[in-house]
Amino acid sequence: MSLIRSRSSFFFNKSWESPLSELPSDAIYFLLSCAATNLMAAGDLEDSIALSSKCIEYFISQKKWLEATFTAGPLVSMLIVSGDLDGAKLLMGKLKPYVERTEHPVILAIAKNFEAYSSFLGGDLSIAEKLFLEVEEVFCKPTADVDVTFPTISSYYCKFLLDTARPLASLNRLLKTFAWRNRKSWQVSVDTTSILASDILVLGLTFLAMGDKVNAKLQLDKQVDLLKRADEWLYLPTGLNGRAKYYLAVHDFDAAIKDLEEALEISRRTGARFGEWETYLELAKVHATMGDLERGRECLSSAQALPNMKNFKFRDQEIECLEQELF
Repeated sequence: MSLIRSRSSFFFNKSWESPLSELPSDAIYFLLSCAATNLMAAGDLEDSIALSSKCIEYFISQKKWLEATFTAGPLVSMLIVSGDLDGAKLLMGKLKPYVERTEHPVILAIAKNFEAYSSFLGGDLSIAEKLFLEVEEVFCKPTADVDVTFPTISSYYCKFLLDTARPLASLNRLLKTFAWRNRKSWQVSVDTTSILASDILVLGLTFLAMGDKVNAKLQLDKQVDLLKRADEWLYLPTGLNGRAKYYLAVHDFDAAIKDLEEALEISRRTGARFGEWETYLELAKVHATMGDLERGRECLSSAQALPNMKNFKFRDQEIECLEQELF
C-alpha cells in the first residue's frame, strides 16, 4: 500500500480523503474513486468501501450516471468479498434507476451480470441462469456499437456453469474469453489483473473438474503468481483456496494446508470475510479427508460462526455433505 500511496500522494494533502482543494470537484471525486480502487487492490477494504460510497453519492448528486456506475462495479465486488451480500444487493437496487438512465446497453448488461452473480451466491439458481443468459446475448455480440470504457466480467458466468456441474460448458465459454483477449475484442477493451486472474482460476478449476490435473495445476499456479506479483491482496485468498482444491485432489495435504493458512491470514488482515469463510470450509474438507474429524469440525464451526455468511447459499449442499461426514 505504501508504494501506491507514494505514487499518488502529490494529488492529496495528508490522507486519501483530502485531495488538493485547488482541484475541480469532478477531478477530486475522480481521484477519490481511483484511490478507492488502489486501496482495494492493496487490501485496505474498509477505507476503500467508504471512499467508493462517498464518490457514488457525489456522482449521483451531479447526475453523472456513468461515473456513478463505473465506481459502483468495484464497490459491489468489495461488498461481496467483505461478506456483505445483502449490502451488495441493496446497492444494486439503489443504483438500478441510475444505471437505466445511462441508456448504455453494455452498462445495463454489466449491472445484470452482477445481479446474476449475487443471485447465484445467494442460491437463486433459476434467477441467476435467466439473468446470465440475458447478459450473454450482449457480451457475445461481435461488436458493441458503443464506447466501452469499463470491464466486462466473464468469470462469474463460467463459475456458475462449473458449480452447476457443467464443466465442458464452462471450458468452452472460458476459451471464448481468452480468444477475445487474443483478438483484443471490445469485451476486453478494459482488462485488469484481478479479472484475468479470475478467468485463469476458473479455467484451472474447470480442468480439475474434468480430471486434467496437469493443466489444472498449471493454471492454478499461474493465477496465484499473477496476483502476488501485482500485490492484489484482496482476491489472493480466493486464488489460494482454489489451488488448495487441487492439492486436496492429489492428497498433498501439507501443500493444501500451507495455501489455506496463508489465505486465512490475508483474509483476516484485509477483512475479506468471504475468503475467510471459504478457507475454513476448505480446511474442514482437508482435515476430514485426512481423518482428523475433530479439527475438521472446528474449522466448519468457525466458518458457520462468521456473521452474515449464511446468506451465501451456493455451497449449502456441499456443506450438508461435509456435516454428515464430520458429525
